[in-house]
Amino acid sequence: LDETNEYKRAIMDCLAAASSQKEESRKKIIESREVNIILYSLEDKQNKIILSAANLLLSLSRAHLSCKKYFNDFDIISVLFKLTNHNSIEIQIAITNSLCNFLLDSTNVI
Repeated sequence: LDETNEYKRAIMDCLAAASSQKEESRKKIIESREVNIILYSLEDKQNKIILSAANLLLSLSRAHLSCKKYFNDFDIISVLFKLTNHNSIEIQIAITNSLCNFLLDSTNVI
């Protein structure tokens, strides 16, 4: 990875770690309205970038239902379904876990 991608990956890893346990952190990240950057990173060609974005999304998928509603604007479930057959098993696991978290609440969100 080049230096810019390393920074991008490091930032997403830090955000994922910060939001993994605290609802307040997840809420602040979601309210920043930068989810499109995370979703764009899921389309990157570098597996390390995709995995960092997937791990961040996994942390955010644990958010309270009121925060997760924001992801509907981005059709998050369709985005995640596309990645379930990725060639990296680590990415598949993170994506599938996120997908499960979003689907658990999908009847209330949709």
